[in-house]
Amino acid sequence: VLHLRSAESTRNSMLQELAHDLRTPIASLKNLIETLKVGRKKLDENKTEEILTLSLKEVDYFQRLVEDLLFMARMSDPYYRPTLQKVDLAQIVQSEVQGHILSRQLSDKGPQAMLKGEVQDVWVHGDEHLLRRMVRNALENAFSFAQEKVDIIVSKQDRQALIEIIDDGPGPSLGAMEMFGRKRITRSLATEQHGGRMSVGLGSVIMAAIANIHRGKVGLSKAQNKGALLSIHIPI
Repeated sequence: VLHLRSAESTRNSMLQELAHDLRTPIASLKNLIETLKVGRKKLDENKTEEILTLSLKEVDYFQRLVEDLLFMARMSDPYYRPTLQKVDLAQIVQSEVQGHILSRQLSDKGPQAMLKGEVQDVWVHGDEHLLRRMVRNALENAFSFAQEKVDIIVSKQDRQALIEIIDDGPGPSLGAMEMFGRKRITRSLATEQHGGRMSVGLGSVIMAAIANIHRGKVGLSKAQNKGALLSIHIPI
């Protein structure tokens, strides 16, 4: 009963926060469309293109939000059961890192990724789709703040699979470290340095939920030299 009450309280709190944050993109999108409708004859080509680009970013924000909320709702369903099997976590990390490296090479911009050390087989009992989503979210989080590079290390420690993702960004605040995986951050429009990506901060909540399903945990801390260290522990 206490667990259900806590879950319901958390759900209500998140819905209130999301409803509050949705006011901003809705108002922004409305203003952009009204500007095109009223002043389209007076706008030059560059200004029109800028308004359309901003509008598409707002739509992309809504799309990511809906996908994340549907994902979380599915995992919160009491009848939801993940498809558990023997999965090579190291192979998943390697595949996702290579995908990011390829996309960065094609776009020729942004920080670069590097898988450090010798990657060995790290087998866990889990849902491959969920684990892949968790790793992808972790990499996206690191790339959002990295300036030049993101280092990834996969290892085994005390019957635990350990994934460490280190970026060279400004580093997390004390509040961000304390609330990582438990509470979403305020909606923000990232700068061009961060790829112009808007986020509602549900990525860390999803990562924590997936890790919890696999009896693991995620954490965020300051890196030794600079930036953030995102660590994922999953029992082998």
